[in-house]
Amino acid sequence: MSDQDAVSPVARRAGVIGSYRRGVRIKAQPGVATAEMEDDVHHFQVALRHADGVITAVEAAAPRTPWVTCPGALMQLKTLGGLRLEDVKALSRSERFEHCLHLFDLALLAASRAQDAPFERVYRIDADHDAAQPLMRMWRDGIELLSWRVDDGRVQGSRYDGAALAELSRRLGELGADEAEAVLILRRASLISFVRTVDLDAVSSSNALRASPGATCYAKQPVRLDEAERAVGSSRDFWTQGTWPLEP
Repeated sequence: MSDQDAVSPVARRAGVIGSYRRGVRIKAQPGVATAEMEDDVHHFQVALRHADGVITAVEAAAPRTPWVTCPGALMQLKTLGGLRLEDVKALSRSERFEHCLHLFDLALLAASRAQDAPFERVYRIDADHDAAQPLMRMWRDGIELLSWRVDDGRVQGSRYDGAALAELSRRLGELGADEAEAVLILRRASLISFVRTVDLDAVSSSNALRASPGATCYAKQPVRLDEAERAVGSSRDFWTQGTWPLEP
């Protein structure tokens, strides 16, 4: 497969790539916290039921996934049952990588807000790839909150100037809860938004898209990497449609 074969059809239109879009909704009611994420290539939902600070049940759904093996991660997420809510963020790097990274992000967001009930918050992210340095913009409950450009994997144009995206997660503990939540969400969107430039339906498998010597999520674990075939036709183009993820 040549690079041209993998370029998104959107990117072939007069050089216009457009924007990757993502929505995240976090809610908490007494006894249950939920988080949902939808973007061009994913749609995941997580619910954590809890009592006395302990997760009693984990429910999850995957309406859209990029690879056919991704839904298997729903059962893996259930291993969080029995943990204390605050212990979700304490899982080791290797333990996190056994999960779908998107499902785990949602579980982490839900766990961090479970004790704040009643609570509801919606984020929107727009990643404009028609620039040499893609521009990431974030709105929280309709108000623009944070933006930065990404230059060779580093943040530019915000208070996090010069920080590598890979390093930002290690700085979350230094931030207040609201800021850490926003940075976590925008960082993940920044790392994933490159899919706007790729026609995933022209890619046979996750393994063909990107070599993964160090598996970083459920679908890229060596035991199932060869089975991670493309879920053809599962992507959506919210920017071209003029819509946002998680809209009714």
